[in-house]
Amino acid sequence: MKGFKELNKNIDENVNPIALFHHYKSLCKNNYIKFLKEGDDLRYKRYLYCSRGMINARMVSETGNIPPIKFAELLPLRTANPFMSKVLEIIRIKKEGFEKDNIEKIPVLDDKIESFLKSTDEPESKKVHAVGFLNDILRMNLEE
Repeated sequence: MKGFKELNKNIDENVNPIALFHHYKSLCKNNYIKFLKEGDDLRYKRYLYCSRGMINARMVSETGNIPPIKFAELLPLRTANPFMSKVLEIIRIKKEGFEKDNIEKIPVLDDKIESFLKSTDEPESKKVHAVGFLNDILRMNLEE
């Protein structure tokens, strides 16, 4: 595991949580403006791209953790939160192969995404925690 200790040290020394937060926020914003705001070619998977950017940015901001590679691992299994419920529904739809279907706007997602994009919150932590991220890498290497 010497390589993972070196990778963790490298992450500790080089990953800036504020930059990582803004990276994810930018992914959310760019996808929202390009694909969802105008609403010409709305698809489920475009909402997932925006939601993932927002949820990952919030994870970095609130926990200091690097988000997991598998998006579904970041989400609760059940929730009363209408936004998360809709995201989980879209993940189910994606698994069924309908993520490219044309759809109508989804106000609960649009409202939450727009609110997030208008927010000026940033991470307070000066460090990120990479344990979950490193576990993802280890898991992927073991599966090969």
